Parts: sequence; C-alpha cells; structure tokens
Amino acid sequence: GIFQKEILLYKKSHIDKYLEIDNNIIGNAHIEYDDDKYWFGICILENYQSKGFGKKMMNYICNHDKIKNIKEIIFHL
Repeated sequence: GIFQKEILLYKKSHIDKYLEIDNNIIGNAHIEYDDDKYWFGICILENYQSKGFGKKMMNYICNHDKIKNIKEIIFHL
C-alpha cells in the first residue's frame, strides 16, 4: 500500500493513527471520547494533501472495530 509505516495507538478514551513516510510523520487522525461525545480529527502536512492520505486515514479510523457501534461522531478538520 501507500503507507510505509503506520503507528496506531489505543488509549481508553481515544484511538490515534499516525502516518509516517521516510521516517517523517506526515499526518494524524484520531477519535476521542470526551463529554459524552466522540470527536474525529484529521491533519495532513500541506505537502502531502490532495494525495489520498487523509481519505485512507479517515476510512481506517471510521471502520475501526472500536467505533463501529457509535451512532454519532463530531468531525473537526
């Protein structure tokens, strides 16, 4: 695939996914539980935007087993 290395961290309140290319982190996506709400955030470095990285990270997080039964997620991009 397009990812040379993926780092996925699980914590009680959130899931973080970092995308690394050539030993440089180029993006992050996360789902966080706070105040009885689930928040989704994503950030891709400018030089790597519009290349499909954000979409792949968003699809990965949104299809993760830990969140499949969540009815509502608030997105902040």
